[in-house]
Amino acid sequence: MIDIDFNKVNKLLKAYNEVRQMHYWKKGMYYISPIGSDPDEFDSYNKIIKLLEDNKIEDWFLYFYCLSHACRWSFLWKFTSCYSPKALDMYHVVKSTCIAEIDKTKAKFLRDKKKESEEKKSRWFSLYEHIEDKKRRYINRGSEVICMNNMDQNLGYHPLSEACSECKVKAECAKKIQDYFKFISKTELDILQIRGKITSVEEAEGVIESEGSKFDFYI
Repeated sequence: MIDIDFNKVNKLLKAYNEVRQMHYWKKGMYYISPIGSDPDEFDSYNKIIKLLEDNKIEDWFLYFYCLSHACRWSFLWKFTSCYSPKALDMYHVVKSTCIAEIDKTKAKFLRDKKKESEEKKSRWFSLYEHIEDKKRRYINRGSEVICMNNMDQNLGYHPLSEACSECKVKAECAKKIQDYFKFISKTELDILQIRGKITSVEEAEGVIESEGSKFDFYI
């Protein structure tokens, strides 16, 4: 049994989720469900917290921001990599650069997020050009299964997606996104009925309300 300080873990996850949201913002997405604590990650949480405290790093958001900046926001760091000596070295290398730019980046992020909120796009039924491009790259590499298994980033099968129409695992992926949506929305609603046939915010919200659910399409 791993001892865990949940107050510190919540602080850690808050910082990580804020940077995670910025990562997706740079990819054109704004409403990403935050990740919660995972018992399988408890050991990693403790090691990251120890590294931060031992090195007197008080701004945990800045730490994760620096790691993403160091890799040019090309991927999300796994918790198992965030406490490595390499991660700490990268933090120190880019720290001064990040401090100089971070306020401007945050301000732009908030402006763009507000604009996106007004346009009301949803990861659950909207199509995103950068996701389409990403799916095509997976298909060209023969890595369709990897794309499907990274559903949180690639959003799963969409009936209106040209890339998905060419995918060899589209039937399996469609079933997976259906099951996933039912699980998190606590309904029996078929998400593909929304993705394929409903495009307006009002229609989508009307459907979810008819199921007696308060699920928010825009988180």
